[in-house]
Amino acid sequence: MATADKYITFEAAYQFLNKRLFDNKLEACVITLNCDGVRKAFFVKNSFKAQDGSETRDEIALNPDIFASCTDVEILSTLAHEMVHKWQYDYGKPGKNAYHNKEWAKAMKRIGLKPFNIVKPDRETGPACAHVIMEDGLFAQVCQELAAKKIKLDRQLQKPSANKKRKDKRK
Repeated sequence: MATADKYITFEAAYQFLNKRLFDNKLEACVITLNCDGVRKAFFVKNSFKAQDGSETRDEIALNPDIFASCTDVEILSTLAHEMVHKWQYDYGKPGKNAYHNKEWAKAMKRIGLKPFNIVKPDRETGPACAHVIMEDGLFAQVCQELAAKKIKLDRQLQKPSANKKRKDKRK
């Protein structure tokens, strides 16, 4: 009998990556799903505030439009990329206007993601940056650990437009 796969939520994935990549230094963060249309994800400092104003929470928004064409590892790397932005806001000096600076690039490489500028791929910084997973980096090791445990992301979300199309076909 085959071993059943286990599924984790994005919140559990955040907690796992926080433990393994950031030594549990990152505080809780609200993970949202946002069909932005352009970006895979984004980070917003103090995006959510308690009604009484007593506390705020940061937000990491992931774009579910990317899920269909990405592996779990690619989605987790996007989450980790945004977690580096959170780390930088909490412990470093973030660049102005979402600029990916040298400190951010160094932190990305530390966790096993090699950053590159989308417009000028020979650079690691700039306003629009992506990343590749470093084969022998910490992030790749963490993902191998998840794969060995047969853990996958729970990504049951369907875009509203996909649900509508599905309903239309059933008529």
